[in-house]
Amino acid sequence: MIWSVVAAALFAIFLAVPMFLGHSASPSSLTSASTIRAGDAVGHGTLATQAATSKWVLPPARLVSLFGTSYSLDTNGVAPIASAIGTPGEIFHSLGDDAVNLAITLVVVLFIAFPANIFNQTLSENYDEVQLMKENARRRIRKTLGLSNDTPKDSTDTTTTPTGSASEGSATTSMPGLASRQWFIATLVIGAVLGGLLDPNFGANSHSFESFLSTLVAFSVGAVLSWFVAKTFRSMHKYPTQTYLKALPIGLGIALACVIVSRASHFTPGYLYGIVVSISFVVSMKDQHNSHLIVISTLSTLSVALVAWMLWIPVNHLALTGSGNFIEAILDDVLGSLFIGGIIGSVIGLLPLEGLSGGTLVKWRRDVWAAVFALAVFLLISVELHPASGPAHHGGAPIATAIILFIGFGALSFGTRWYFAQRKLQKPPKPTT
Repeated sequence: MIWSVVAAALFAIFLAVPMFLGHSASPSSLTSASTIRAGDAVGHGTLATQAATSKWVLPPARLVSLFGTSYSLDTNGVAPIASAIGTPGEIFHSLGDDAVNLAITLVVVLFIAFPANIFNQTLSENYDEVQLMKENARRRIRKTLGLSNDTPKDSTDTTTTPTGSASEGSATTSMPGLASRQWFIATLVIGAVLGGLLDPNFGANSHSFESFLSTLVAFSVGAVLSWFVAKTFRSMHKYPTQTYLKALPIGLGIALACVIVSRASHFTPGYLYGIVVSISFVVSMKDQHNSHLIVISTLSTLSVALVAWMLWIPVNHLALTGSGNFIEAILDDVLGSLFIGGIIGSVIGLLPLEGLSGGTLVKWRRDVWAAVFALAVFLLISVELHPASGPAHHGGAPIATAIILFIGFGALSFGTRWYFAQRKLQKPPKPTT
């Protein structure tokens, strides 16, 4: 539990820094920054001169505000994700907007649990039938792709393994989703392509290649970070650390859905989802330890995302005012992707659904789930859906899209329950003996 407290404290510090910088921005600094944004239409040369002459003499809060107002979705050499992110000075400068975003967060946390419970209960009651449907679908897909339907023994073999006092009677070995190295890499590449498709101009050009490469690097960093945190935690609690490569086709499905929603609503920077592969562990842990790890991993991911946000500010400035350096452009988009992808991945992963981390966490401690989920949702709303100002500010369209998705999820939950109820009614009654 101590590691959960430490992780929470670190995250609180990382969250407090950008909010402090944002609220420290004085009205005069914001006015000055707004003037620079208005003058940006003249050309990037003027912007470069202004930024260069004042870069090292401004206090931190004003520096953040200045850099936060120099972006344009039309900039050359800067990927859409990087060019559409606001800075702390833009996003957290209004206490009124922060209060509204906090209220929206509380509503989401309170009301998402009900349809999620309906969905989880339906899956639990019809688990065997759902597994059969999933297996049949898997076989059809593999047959269509010309792949073998043989299941590796390692992926289904589950045996109890005594591994010491920390995991006796609870640790099991299994490798669900076991992937070959080729399929692992292919899944990662497909995920990066889907991330690139958030850009409406994505295609066969150098700019798109930079975006693809940056997304690929960001997704890889995310997978390695998750592995490192889990390995450290397991070592502390005396669990084995044997790993295997795991591909997550359902992650590709979520990434594709995020692209469709983002493109259909003309929303930038879009919903970047990058959890398409993982480095998983053969031996599972106790439910309590697994829940602790979920909390620590989520807070670690969000902390890294916020650090990437801070580092992105000067890097983005260089990418905007420089000479189109390839390394600067890649680093700019990698940091932006780590920031946005970390937030989106945390929110989706913490949804209280069976099979997701949120479903595991809510069974253990509903209050802990609510707290961690609220942090991730608040960041998502503040940064992407309802920022106080900045390049990603598009009126009420993102919030309206989120409401439609929320209503759709509720309809899916009740529709799924109705579907299985109808199937039960259509089945012939079992003969009595």
